[in-house]
Amino acid sequence: MRGGLCLGVLVCLLVPTCVLAQKTPEQHLEEAESLVRQQQLEQAVQELTPLLYPAPRLQHIDDVHRARELLGASYWLLKKTAKAEKEWQFLLIARPGFQLDEFLYPKKMRAFLDTIRNTLLRQGVIKRAVQTPEKKPIPTVLRVTQIIEQNNRSTTFMPFGAGQFVAGNNKWGWFFMSTQTAAAVAVLASSVGMQVLPGYPYDMSSSNTTRYNSLRLTSLVSGAVLASLYIWGVIDANVKYVPSRIVKTERTLIKERTADIGPPQPGKVEAYPAPAAGGSR
Repeated sequence: MRGGLCLGVLVCLLVPTCVLAQKTPEQHLEEAESLVRQQQLEQAVQELTPLLYPAPRLQHIDDVHRARELLGASYWLLKKTAKAEKEWQFLLIARPGFQLDEFLYPKKMRAFLDTIRNTLLRQGVIKRAVQTPEKKPIPTVLRVTQIIEQNNRSTTFMPFGAGQFVAGNNKWGWFFMSTQTAAAVAVLASSVGMQVLPGYPYDMSSSNTTRYNSLRLTSLVSGAVLASLYIWGVIDANVKYVPSRIVKTERTLIKERTADIGPPQPGKVEAYPAPAAGGSR
């Protein structure tokens, strides 16, 4: 009874260990790759052979090809060239253009692979891998459309900030417009106020005469301010005058074949080369 209990405990301890010890085919492939790098070739063959025979156990075709590459290399290094040839024949039939990495494998091994490839080509088993030249992406251009407005010089002599607005200097345009408008309104209001006074202009009372003088002074001062602002606005507009200005800009990416690239003209479409998407090769 006691012996049976001990046996049961031993089995319970071993079963999880066995389960944990099970490795996936991909893990065996990684171990085999490490063994090849360490030149433990016999152990590498023992790891790789069950992955390919009697049927491949690896899920991905790239892993199958990698296993055949490593198994063939191991056989070649072990001087078992017939077995190496067999593995690489399978590999070349699946991938006629396959090449061994020149940084990992010696030149003689790569020459051996090329010999197998040439033999299969002569026998018609495989066809020469032809690399289709990569099509270069059609270059694109950045088409810039600009609408240019020509400015008339005469607008610089207009009041109320007209010269500034035409030149695109809106901040100063609003300044001259508001101040000159206020001064003009003051001149107009004081002038009208004088004319509507009772007894204007020769038979006014003393109080109306006082009002008249105040309104007349307001009119004169406002007129002087208006004249000063006008002169200032004209000088400012002429100093900052530009013959033309861009009022609208549009940018569009188009294919070079359809682009109408020509010498840039004022107010017309101008095309400038732009990098193709993804870069050029």
